[in-house]
Amino acid sequence: MGRLDAWRVVFGHPGASCMPPSSNLSFAQVIDALRQKHGWQLADQIGQGGFAQVYKELIDGMPRAVKIPFAPLALSEEHKQRELQGLEVARRMAGHPRVVGLIHYELLAGYLVTVWEWADGGSLGQLLQQYQDAGQPGIPVDKLVRYMLEAAEGIDALNGQGVYHRDIKPENLLLFHGHVKVGDLGLAKIVGASTASHTGVGTLGYLPPEAYETHRLVPTVDVYSLVATYVRLRSGRLPFGTSATEILDRQRRGEPVVEGLWEPERPLVRRALAADPEQRYSRGAVAWVKELYRSLRERPASPEVPQRTSTEQGQNGAIVGATAGAIVGAIAGASLGAILGAVVGETLGAIVCAILVAPGGAIVGAIQGAKATSDKK
Repeated sequence: MGRLDAWRVVFGHPGASCMPPSSNLSFAQVIDALRQKHGWQLADQIGQGGFAQVYKELIDGMPRAVKIPFAPLALSEEHKQRELQGLEVARRMAGHPRVVGLIHYELLAGYLVTVWEWADGGSLGQLLQQYQDAGQPGIPVDKLVRYMLEAAEGIDALNGQGVYHRDIKPENLLLFHGHVKVGDLGLAKIVGASTASHTGVGTLGYLPPEAYETHRLVPTVDVYSLVATYVRLRSGRLPFGTSATEILDRQRRGEPVVEGLWEPERPLVRRALAADPEQRYSRGAVAWVKELYRSLRERPASPEVPQRTSTEQGQNGAIVGATAGAIVGAIAGASLGAILGAVVGETLGAIVCAILVAPGGAIVGAIQGAKATSDKK
C-alpha cells in the first residue's frame, strides 16, 4: 500500500474506491498519515512502552507529548465508544492542577492517538532512579508523601467525574515545576462501563488481581494502584515481587513487599492492597494518604531507624565545623513532624548542642562554639 492509499484509508479520501479494514494500516503508515494531516514532525521520540511510542512535538508554539499506540484498538465498536467517552471526560478536565491536560485525541484507523501537556520535570519513576543512583533506596518520605497527596487529589478528581485511570504507576505520575499531576489517561474509562468489564490492559503488579482474572474493575482500582506505587517509590522495591508468577501469587494472597517500610505504614499498605476488594480501603485516595501521614507523624523512634552518630552526620554534610569563635546555626523545619538524630562535634573545645521543639513542630537547633563554652566557665 502506498502513502496516498494509506491517506485514503485513514481519512476517507473522497477519491477512494474502497476502504480496507482499519487494522491493515501499519504503525509506520499511521505516523506518515499524522505528519501529512497535522504537519507534525514526529522526529523527537522521548519514550516507548509495551503499547505505545511517545514523541515531543511543538504544537501551536507549545511543547506537547504525542502518544501513538503500536496497534489499533482490538475492541468492538461499542467498547471503542466507551473508551472515547472516558477520554472526553479527561479532556474536559484540562486545567485541573493535578491532572495532566489532554489537548487532543483522535481514533485514526483504529489507532487511538492522544496529545498531552508536556511534563517538564519527568516522572516520579525517573526521580526514583535519580535517588537510587545517589545511593538511596527510594524517594525521601517527606517529599514522597507530598507527591502522593498531589497524585491522590488527581485520582479523586477523576473518580469523582466517573472515570477510572486504570494505569497509575510511577511512570504516569508526572512532575510539573516540582508538583505532581496524574498523566497518561490513555486507558481512562467511564465508571459505568468499567465495573462490568475490563479490557485487560494495565501494568502487572499495580493493577489489582481481579482486573486480570475476572476482567472486572471495582471503585478502589486507582487507590490500589497508588498504594502499590507508593511502595515502589518509598522502598525502591517492586510492590509484589519481580516475576509474573510471584506477582500474581502475592496479589492473590494480599501480601505486598513491605520490607523497607516503617511498622506503622505496613497495616495501611496491606489493607489497601488486600486480595479481597471488599476488604480494601474505600474512602478515597486523599483520605488514605492523610492516614498515612498521621501514622508517620505519630511513629515513635524505633530500632528500625538507627540514630546517626556525630561522625555520620559530619560525613553526610548535615552540620560541619566549628571555629575559635562562636558558631550559631539555626535549623528550621519539620519532616513529617520529626527530626531524628543529635549533632555533636568538637573543635578547639566543647560544642554544646541544644534542640528546642517549638509549637507547630518547628525545630531550632543552636550550636555554640568553644568560645561560648569557655565563657560559661
